[in-house]
Amino acid sequence: MAARAVYDLANLYYIRGDYERAESFYQRALKMQEELLGTRHSDVALSLHGLARLHRTQGRYEQAEQLSQRALDILEVDPTEHALSIAMVLNGMALLYTDQGAYTRAEPLLRRALEIWEKALGADHPAVATALNNLAEIYRAQGTYEHAEQFYERAFQVVEAVLGKNRLMADLREALLHHEQGTYSRAEPLYYRALQIWEGALGKNHPNVALVLGNLALLQSEQRAYAPAEPLYRRALQIVEATLGKNHPTVATTLYNLARLYVAQGMYAQAEPLLQRALRIAEGSVGKDHFIMADLLHTFGVISYAQGDLVAALPFLERSLAISEQRLRKEAIYFSEARMASFLGLLRGKEVELYNLLRERPSEVAVRRLALTASLLYKGRSVNTLTDISQSIYRSLGVLDREAFEYLRSLRTQLAVLSLGGTSHLSLTEHEARVRDLEAQCDRLEGYLAHRSARFRTQRHLPNSADVLARVTASLPPDSALIELVTFTSYSHAFTLGPSEGRTPGIPVYVALVLLPEGEIRMVDLGPAAAIDSAVADLRAALTDQTRPYEPVAQKLYQLVMAPIVPLLGSQRRLFISPDGDLNLVPFAVLHDGQHNLLDTYGITYLTSGRDLLSRPQELPPMSNAVVFARPDFNTGGAPSALLASNTDSFSTRSGRLARFYREAAPFLSHASLDPLPGTEQEAKILHQLFPNTRMLLGARATTAALFEVQAPRILHIGTHGFLLESDKVNAPSPPALTTRDWGRGIAESAGRLAAPDEPMLRSGLYAAGNTPVTALELSSLNLWGTQLVVLSACDTGLGQTEVGQGVAGLRRAFIVAGAETVVASLWKIEDAIAPELMQHYYRDLVAGRGRAEALHAAMRAIRAEHPHPYYWAAFIVVGKDGPLRPMPRTASPVTTTSH
Repeated sequence: MAARAVYDLANLYYIRGDYERAESFYQRALKMQEELLGTRHSDVALSLHGLARLHRTQGRYEQAEQLSQRALDILEVDPTEHALSIAMVLNGMALLYTDQGAYTRAEPLLRRALEIWEKALGADHPAVATALNNLAEIYRAQGTYEHAEQFYERAFQVVEAVLGKNRLMADLREALLHHEQGTYSRAEPLYYRALQIWEGALGKNHPNVALVLGNLALLQSEQRAYAPAEPLYRRALQIVEATLGKNHPTVATTLYNLARLYVAQGMYAQAEPLLQRALRIAEGSVGKDHFIMADLLHTFGVISYAQGDLVAALPFLERSLAISEQRLRKEAIYFSEARMASFLGLLRGKEVELYNLLRERPSEVAVRRLALTASLLYKGRSVNTLTDISQSIYRSLGVLDREAFEYLRSLRTQLAVLSLGGTSHLSLTEHEARVRDLEAQCDRLEGYLAHRSARFRTQRHLPNSADVLARVTASLPPDSALIELVTFTSYSHAFTLGPSEGRTPGIPVYVALVLLPEGEIRMVDLGPAAAIDSAVADLRAALTDQTRPYEPVAQKLYQLVMAPIVPLLGSQRRLFISPDGDLNLVPFAVLHDGQHNLLDTYGITYLTSGRDLLSRPQELPPMSNAVVFARPDFNTGGAPSALLASNTDSFSTRSGRLARFYREAAPFLSHASLDPLPGTEQEAKILHQLFPNTRMLLGARATTAALFEVQAPRILHIGTHGFLLESDKVNAPSPPALTTRDWGRGIAESAGRLAAPDEPMLRSGLYAAGNTPVTALELSSLNLWGTQLVVLSACDTGLGQTEVGQGVAGLRRAFIVAGAETVVASLWKIEDAIAPELMQHYYRDLVAGRGRAEALHAAMRAIRAEHPHPYYWAAFIVVGKDGPLRPMPRTASPVTTTSH
């Protein structure tokens, strides 16, 4: 028999699920081919691939990877000649890594396979559908459901176009899509029809039949139809045990799903032996750090807790958290910020269950430690992604990577121009499509830069789950306390997995965790979030209107939030507050206990997470002393982009249409009616007097291009108008009060048809010369690695979209991402006549050696003495490091003052 015929026969046995015969024939074909054709022939590579696929199916991953790599090495000698075979092997290797949870290794292989197949076979080939579907599976497993749905839909369209209505895979693919979307009534009949087709085509005992049975059982259990789900799981288990062996990872997954079915009914005695067996199989087949281990261990913890044994439950929950954190480090090191946020959403369920456990068992020290550890690990984590990428680009990457980052800047600017500038010559549909395309390009380029900087970021990554709490505790000054505020959905039972009878619908709540320098953790339940958020809204309304009394509402919020916390603080007087939810939007210094503001009792510094207390390794020295960007000349013709003036030539080589794009978009960005700000020039003079060699960017020099040329000064002071667009309003801000540094009137007034951009970092920003807006998204690309202090002396610069667990998406985030150690930002409109006086007090105290937070508090008290209403003195907050400014290194080159 010819070697190729033997190989084809091996494939046939593999398709039928007869793996023993398939392996025998693959081995025969390989031996014959090597003897006849040599060990480097392409036919040999195909047999190696077949064997690798067989080993993967049987859970023998190490052997499968070695065989796949051998096959790929042979084919890559002539990639043009063997392109289709290379794509097939790449797809197989990607599935191998997917089975092991190594999605970051699988995704680039699948993307390359997809590219090859689309180029060689066309966009409507079944192989293309296969790659699209496999990519969708990766995105689904990582919680990026929007990406997953797009790829599932594309795959479905290809299959339908090629195979029509009566096809083997189409019903299953469509059922999975409806299942993911929660449209169970449409998914169920499709699953049953797919089951009938698969049984007829492959036989009733094929592993793919077990796959359909498992999905159908899951669908039933999600609808609490437990009785019909159990026999489906049992039959699927019998099939995979018979065809794949009793120790295959798929057996572990099936056992786990069946155990969950029992747990959901409170049948813990039936669930536990299944979980024990699944745990043994998973440890032996995919290793102790695979994500399925996190699920298994978490379920063990749920069972132990449900049976009243918290002591037994906690080690399982701790191990589960540690494995999830390791998964996050391995996979998300390559993610863009958006994909990191999606992945955190995938992990959020178990995090919230730990917070619910905290509410149920607040007196348990171990529970408090576990909940605070989860908060320290996950809170603000998506922000770290962009920050780490920015840091690595400016500190470690090469010229090409910096050019890629510059190009990312240009894409962000195009996105800002389109989002804020109206539809221009485009139809609304074309405009929306262009915005989506730019968002996708930005996300891909962020992912590329994340991949390029992964090695550097891995070397300086945060402590693991076992020691992050100890490290943060050691970073607390002796007179301080960390207050971690957490908002989440609370249920009547801690864990969602378990009998649902009697479980009330969840409501949002706040809790406060207080960490003291000696390591003690205290906790208080602050209750429903609705009452607190309502009080926040009332207080903000009172603070932003100097004619309204504020004490009653300040006392109300104090009683709701700080009164329960104060007894936990003891003698500590220096507070590091990590807010959550709407509490990000109020200055705690204003809260009133009936006799005093908190300003009189505590020094307050704000953090995105207590993790921010950890020192950043190898802090860079500043490149200059101070830069002032202030009093822009709004009547000067300015470039509509931070990049246009400085980078038109370089970008034109990469995109010949970019410069023309800016020229066409410019008219739609210059509709803001902005008043001059003489107070900001006074602030500039104050800095110029106090800090030697201050670089002044005033008037016509205060352009976006000049701002983006700034490189890591010790201090960056920005005094201008800011803007903030609410997500539920069209782009038509109300007119500003003439005396405030307000968000410019009528930004993009020609864009009345457009809602405010979906991306929150595009909804806030600053104005430069020529009425040119520059968004927070663009400003996050600045190089401030070495900058100790950024002061945003403009309105609403501390506001933005609050994101549960991830802080505020807006200007304060942008400058932290860009590298600033500390950001001073405002929570409402500031008076142009008052701000210079406050800034004079602030900077004088900084020069005298006071800390960055302490100096601001002193300045606030000084202003309060003359202007008692907080509208005048309480708008600014300090985010980040609170210590004194470090002196300029002696080796730093002086920067000459720019005339103005």
